[in-house]
Amino acid sequence: MVAVVVVLLVVVVAIVVVEMNAEIIGSAGGKLHTGRSRNDQVATDMRLWFQDAAKVLCDHVADLIRVMVTRAQQEIDVLMPGYTHLQRAQPIRWSHWILW
Repeated sequence: MVAVVVVLLVVVVAIVVVEMNAEIIGSAGGKLHTGRSRNDQVATDMRLWFQDAAKVLCDHVADLIRVMVTRAQQEIDVLMPGYTHLQRAQPIRWSHWILW
């Protein structure tokens, strides 16, 4: 199943590359050989996509950490029950739990 998905991905990326070439340089774009195999094109495109996605993910994680720290500072006096072995234990601060 995974192999089928990968093959379809390779074909789709190759088709998109050909179409983009055709948009940029006209009908010759369909005949232009980029000097790379389909697998090379897909690997390059996936790497570029993952790099962009990783940057976005890092930004979101940084935002989450900022929000957690802000809430911990604002709610420093909120207590909640701590748990050990699925049973209530000594109270702990919400700010401790959220930053743990």
